[in-house]
Amino acid sequence: MEDLQADIAKLLNRYSREQDSNTPDFILAEYLVNCLDAFELASNRREVWYGVEHEPGDRKHSLLQLHWQFDDRTEMKSQSDVSTEEKVRLWVAETKSEYPLPDGAQWLMVKEDSKYFVFAVEPLKV
Repeated sequence: MEDLQADIAKLLNRYSREQDSNTPDFILAEYLVNCLDAFELASNRREVWYGVEHEPGDRKHSLLQLHWQFDDRTEMKSQSDVSTEEKVRLWVAETKSEYPLPDGAQWLMVKEDSKYFVFAVEPLKV
């Protein structure tokens, strides 16, 4: 994602778009990448709501995770492959019950292609 963010910053600078808001190009680039992340999450939620996936090609994003999001990090608390809005609501409620939100955190739901998605590996059983 950092390459995309750097490229966006260069384009903003080339077209002097940072001047209108008096905001450095790298801050605007970070904002725009975050907007893309938020849109992708909203799109995923829409697909779950309707029970339909609208993705090009064969890519499937069936896994969702719930994280605690702090100012400097996230902590993954639960992962599920729920497929309907009702199941999402139940999973979210169960996760919130099991992991009460600590001070200074907020809930973050992410899908597989999010930069916040955690790929966990199960420990080897000996």
